[in-house]
Amino acid sequence: MKMVIDTKESLEMALRLAGVQGEWINPDQYGFSRDYRIKVGEQEIIIEWYPNFSTVKIGNLYFWADSINPDSGYPYRGEWIAFGFRGHEFIHLKVKEEIE
Repeated sequence: MKMVIDTKESLEMALRLAGVQGEWINPDQYGFSRDYRIKVGEQEIIIEWYPNFSTVKIGNLYFWADSINPDSGYPYRGEWIAFGFRGHEFIHLKVKEEIE
């Protein structure tokens, strides 16, 4: 189920559906923030949100994304989310290990 992340609320909802909690950080003088921080395991990820596309920042790697699949079918054990851009999923992020 791919979700377009064209609003701040759609970004939060897509991540929440995947069981990922985050917070808006670095607000400007009016309290507005474009930076949403999530933590998966020990990895911190910043999503710089814009209505047309966002930038997913993982360390010094930056990727554009305009959608999130909160229920990715990536073919490995565990639970995954996928970030996509222009119809292609290119970041698969494991959010939970599979419990056997």
